[in-house]
Amino acid sequence: ISPVGNIFDLQMKMQSGTMLALEDHFMMFEGKALPEDGTISLVDCGITDGAVIVLDPRPVAIRVENVVEDGTISLVDCGITDGAVIVLDPRPVAIRVENVDGTTVEISISPKESVDAVLEKLVNEHGIPVKEKNQTLYMGDDPLDDPDAVLESCGIQGGELLFLDDPDITFEVIVVPGGQSSTVNMKLSEALYYLKKKIQEEHEIPFRSQGLVIEGKNDLSATNPETTLEECGFAEDDILVVENVPDIIMEIRINDTDGKKKKDLISIKVKHFYTVESLQLQLHQDFKIPRNEQVLKYEGKDLDDPFQTFKALGIGGGSIIDLHPWHIFVKTEKEESLPVVLSPDSTVADLQLKIATDYEIPIKRQALSLNGESIDADPEISFDSCGIKYGVTVDLKKLKKDKKVDDDVVKKAKKRESTKKRDSTLKSPKSKKRESVKKRESLKSPKSKKRDSVKKKSDKK
Repeated sequence: ISPVGNIFDLQMKMQSGTMLALEDHFMMFEGKALPEDGTISLVDCGITDGAVIVLDPRPVAIRVENVVEDGTISLVDCGITDGAVIVLDPRPVAIRVENVDGTTVEISISPKESVDAVLEKLVNEHGIPVKEKNQTLYMGDDPLDDPDAVLESCGIQGGELLFLDDPDITFEVIVVPGGQSSTVNMKLSEALYYLKKKIQEEHEIPFRSQGLVIEGKNDLSATNPETTLEECGFAEDDILVVENVPDIIMEIRINDTDGKKKKDLISIKVKHFYTVESLQLQLHQDFKIPRNEQVLKYEGKDLDDPFQTFKALGIGGGSIIDLHPWHIFVKTEKEESLPVVLSPDSTVADLQLKIATDYEIPIKRQALSLNGESIDADPEISFDSCGIKYGVTVDLKKLKKDKKVDDDVVKKAKKRESTKKRDSTLKSPKSKKRESVKKRESLKSPKSKKRDSVKKKSDKK
């Protein structure tokens, strides 16, 4: 279809292509129904090349209680007697409700029902805790905040798409020291990232320097910025204490696999509420050391919990953290312990290749075992699957040479020897004499060689 076409053009194309009655379907694009007005252009609807339009059948309203469709049935057969009351009840319509997380559910309800009835159906039929979370129903940008309002009077028709949204909460932000304060109004579903951005703009405290504590509750300084305010434990009228935390300088000492420490130290700026994981990310970003190849230790103890803060670990300014490359040891039959530096994502084939490259032991002559169990040389076997972890020792047994290989070596050596003999028999007496002279010359001492050289020069003169 032409990009300058409108919804009516699209309907015609789809009707001819699918042979479906489009009046019985909604045309959906990115989870929302396209407008009913056929003159609206596709560009205005956000439809571009390659877009996917979903045909969603319109809901059909049926009644299961005393449905009277056949006009020829007598009143007596319907049980209608003198003084009976006939109620004209509108057929229920299907409406869709989009939750806070973006999922959409459908409910069937009478237009005479109230907004509160919609909320009840969301709770009972779909398990959405709208009342528990005090969520509000929206039609477009207009909140349906009157629970007694009738759907019909609100203009809600079949196929309508309503939205659920979290309520706004208000809390106070206090900066220490100084005591500057501000009032913040946000939704519980918003991420902590947007709160930190607000604090940065209003109080000029850099994003990464913000120490956040909900008074009497949680310390959020090391919390992932993608966490929602609800998950952080925020509530109405909370007080958030914000501190501009200064940098601390720590030293990273790079160690070799044999335990010897290099003299150079890397200085790095961090905050006391930073985590081990944040340090690993910084080392990867600044010094190109992959995270999974970093083994960090402080005072001999492994820093293996990525979510521990430096404050909790007792690491402050001037502390030295040792960085070891990820490695294992290979023990030979001579009890030699050979360090091998690899990634934890490596395979047994990578280990064999590394041993062959670093220690000149051919792959075919390597027999590896761990804790007495042999390790299969399958190139697909990972370290994790065969139990190879950081610092473990893998036993290496050197296999004997293959007999066929040995025979080939002997044959080649014999061939070289016979070639030498043949060449020597074919040489002329003069060439043999020259070789004999050369051989004698090579056996002379440096002093005799020097005397001969002086004699040659004097002969020339």
